[in-house]
Amino acid sequence: MKFRRQRFQRGSLRRVARANNKSAWEYRYQDPITDQRKSMFLSTALEPTFSAVLDRFLEEEKLLEIKQLRPGDRCDLEGELSYSTASSYLSVIKLLRAKW
Repeated sequence: MKFRRQRFQRGSLRRVARANNKSAWEYRYQDPITDQRKSMFLSTALEPTFSAVLDRFLEEEKLLEIKQLRPGDRCDLEGELSYSTASSYLSVIKLLRAKW
């Protein structure tokens, strides 16, 4: 029996050139329901910075709200991250901001 580890990565982020000679952030992921590869552009008119992408991630995943809870408490939100995962993400983002 071959052991396969469970994958948790939901997608990848890359910067791509657009037709108007500007670049945008593209989020590529595989839809778990239809099993199709999809992509979503985060910005086409603005020139997003890495810090702006991190800010959007913080907002959409509600990391700061989860961090305000006590360990073990859960919000009523569907698919939210656990307290320990949110804490880990916040510490990594803090290190990334210091280096970038």
